[in-house]
Amino acid sequence: MMGIFLTGLSLFILWHFVLRKLPQIVAPIVYLVAVGWVELLRLKPDLAGKQSLWLLISSVFCVAVYRLLSPVSLLERYRNVVLTGGLLLLFSALLFGVEVNGAKLWLRIGSVSFQPIEIVKILLVITLASFWRRFRLWLRFSKGRLTGKLPRRGMLFLGLGWFSGLAILVIQRDLGMALLLIGVFFTMFYVATGRRDLVLVGVGAFFLASIAAILTFHHIRIRIRAWWDPFLFFDSDGYQLVQGLYAIADGGPWGRGLFLGRPYIIPEAHTDFILPAISHELGWITSLCVVISVASIGRSLFELGWNCQGEFRRLLLTGLASLWSIQCFIIIAGTTKVIPMTGITLPFVSYGGSSLLANACLIALAARCVPYER
Repeated sequence: MMGIFLTGLSLFILWHFVLRKLPQIVAPIVYLVAVGWVELLRLKPDLAGKQSLWLLISSVFCVAVYRLLSPVSLLERYRNVVLTGGLLLLFSALLFGVEVNGAKLWLRIGSVSFQPIEIVKILLVITLASFWRRFRLWLRFSKGRLTGKLPRRGMLFLGLGWFSGLAILVIQRDLGMALLLIGVFFTMFYVATGRRDLVLVGVGAFFLASIAAILTFHHIRIRIRAWWDPFLFFDSDGYQLVQGLYAIADGGPWGRGLFLGRPYIIPEAHTDFILPAISHELGWITSLCVVISVASIGRSLFELGWNCQGEFRRLLLTGLASLWSIQCFIIIAGTTKVIPMTGITLPFVSYGGSSLLANACLIALAARCVPYER
C-alpha cells in the first residue's frame, strides 16, 4: 500500500508542477510508470518499494530543475561549465567506480549506488544544443570543408569533450550508451546544419570504428556472437536473450496472467529485460502499448521542438527527443533480437534510480522550453 501511495503522490507532483505544460505526454508517462511498477512488484517486491521511493525523489528533483532553470538560456551561457561537469562525472566513474557485469559504471556512496552517465547524457545534449546554435551557420554554408570557419578554440573544446567522453565509455565498456550518444550527436548536428554530407561521413566513420571495436574488444565479440545465433550459445552467452524470446512467445497476445508465469527465470528481468517479462505475463498486446506510449512521447517532444521559437530551445528539445527515442529503440530492439543487446534501461519502466532521475531532468528541461513559444 505504501508503494502505491508513493507512486500516486509522485505522479501528482509531476502533473501539478511540471506536466501541465506537457499535457500530451501525461497519459503515456502514467501508463509506463504503472506497468513498470506492477511488473517490478511481481518480479521483486522489495525493488518495487525502492522504485516508488526513487520515483518520489525524482519527482521532487524534476520540480527543482524546472524551477531553477528560469530562464533556460542560463544553460547556454554556462555551456563550458556543463560540459566540464559531465566529463568530471565520467572520469569519477572511471577512477572510483564499481564494476558490475563487466562494466565500470557505478559510483557507490555508502549503500547508495548510481550511474553518472545517466546525468552526463543530459548534460551532453545541453552542450551540443549550445555549440550547434552558435556555429550552425558556419557549418551550414561551408560546403566542401569539414569545419568551415569555425573558431579553432570552440571546435577543439567540443571535439575534445566529445571524443574524450566516447573514449571513457569504451574503457568503461558501456557501448550501449556510446551508441546512444553517437546517435544523438548526429541527429542534433543534422537538425542544426542540414549537412547530409557531413552526417554520412560521420556515420561511415562510426561504422568503421564499430568494426575495429569488434575486432579489438573481446566483450563486444561476445555480444555480437550471442545476438547472431543465441540458440547456439544457449548455455552461455545467449542464455538471457533466448529466455527473453521464449518469454515473449510463451505469453502470446494476452499473457500467462499476473503471478502465473515465470518471468524471473530471465536474467536481469527487472532492468534490461523487463519488456519480455511484461510480455510473458501481461501479453505482447500490453508490450505493444508500452512501445506505443514511448513512441508517443518521442513524437510529442519532436513536435514541440520543431514548433518551438528560439534556436537554442529548438535544438535542446530536439536533442532531448532524440535521446528519448534512440534509447527506447536500442533497448526494445535489443530485447527482441533486432540489434545486439546493450545494457540500457527502458525509461519509467525498468528499475533504476539513476534512470528515473535522468528522465525526470529530461521532462523538466522539455517543460521549461515550452512556455517560450506560447
